[in-house]
Amino acid sequence: MKGLLMKDLMISKRSLLAFSAILLLLFFISLATHSDYSLLGNGTLSFLSIYFTVFLSISLFAYDEACKWNLYTLSLPVSKRLLVLGRYVYLLLAILAATCISFAFSAAAGNLFHAEIILQISSSIGMSLVLIGILVPLMYRFGTQTARILLMGVFLLVFLLIYLLQKFPFTVSGPGDLSIVFLVTAAWGASLLLLFLSYLISCKIMEKKDIQ
Repeated sequence: MKGLLMKDLMISKRSLLAFSAILLLLFFISLATHSDYSLLGNGTLSFLSIYFTVFLSISLFAYDEACKWNLYTLSLPVSKRLLVLGRYVYLLLAILAATCISFAFSAAAGNLFHAEIILQISSSIGMSLVLIGILVPLMYRFGTQTARILLMGVFLLVFLLIYLLQKFPFTVSGPGDLSIVFLVTAAWGASLLLLFLSYLISCKIMEKKDIQ
């Protein structure tokens, strides 16, 4: 498992460094021009740092396909389930790191304990879990090229769902708002359940797939 995680880290190191440089640049620009409409104030950096994990997963699979990594790995004493588990664990660690970055941005903006910001970060995490849960089995089954096309449809469905949810008559009055707490808890539970089912589906796909 450690070797699989280190391999994904080494592959994505360049992407991580480039994205970190972009985030730092936007961060300092936002500090210099801080207002209610800055990137820090409206939570844009929080969304960027978390959604990056979705595109990170695509680049990892694309690299694996290009160098036939799965064929090489499975020639070693590594099971298909462990191979799948390693990818899910790495993406979860990436989401965890992105979450820490998001809270750091919010703390720098002085709005860490605002209910709206907490809801934004929580919804971004949940959405990342959902997108990864849908995307990873598609890439194991169809490959990255087809999965990219299918991802566009998934994004459209997600944005449609967000639009419909905005029509619900609730407001964020504070962190203690029970309706918001219930909504976030339910969404997180559903996202984690989807991710677990996604892992099981990916394992089934890999077990039946002839790696060449």
